[in-house]
Amino acid sequence: MIIQRRLVISEHMIIFIFRHGHAETKAQSPDRTDEGRRLVDEGRAQVKWTCARAKEFGVVPNMIISSPRARGTETAEMTKGALNPKAKVIKDPCLEPDAELKEVYRVLSKFKKTDSVVLVTHLPQLGHLIADLLDWKAVWQNLDFENGAMARIDTKGLPKSKSGNLIWLISPSRAG
Repeated sequence: MIIQRRLVISEHMIIFIFRHGHAETKAQSPDRTDEGRRLVDEGRAQVKWTCARAKEFGVVPNMIISSPRARGTETAEMTKGALNPKAKVIKDPCLEPDAELKEVYRVLSKFKKTDSVVLVTHLPQLGHLIADLLDWKAVWQNLDFENGAMARIDTKGLPKSKSGNLIWLISPSRAG
């Protein structure tokens, strides 16, 4: 499924919020921890499909910020390879599942208002972030954000609460 909407905002940051692809269970991970869970074949296929659609939309991020968890960093590296091999990838704990939103905004405040940034993260963090950016508290009742899904949110200036507009959402299970 691809949902797209056009909105023109002068001087805005483009944020792509990317949920990692499907990952192995804790029992399957090498260290038997949530942090060590890696992408499975299905997850890699989800990421590849979503990146191909994002590329069709002209997505060329200059920065990719990822959770330090294995499935997040794998998704980030695949995203870099597919969308911009020159993009810088950094790992930051602000994208951990239970990190505070103010930490995400702190990290994003270091960038230019015109940057294009991919954030690779997890539930529930991505839900809280989308809901806060869009001022849409019932986001989970209205938005299907599965493994491998990516949303484009444009913000007025640097990202902060209630500053975003949802431009599109790509969801791999709705492909067809």
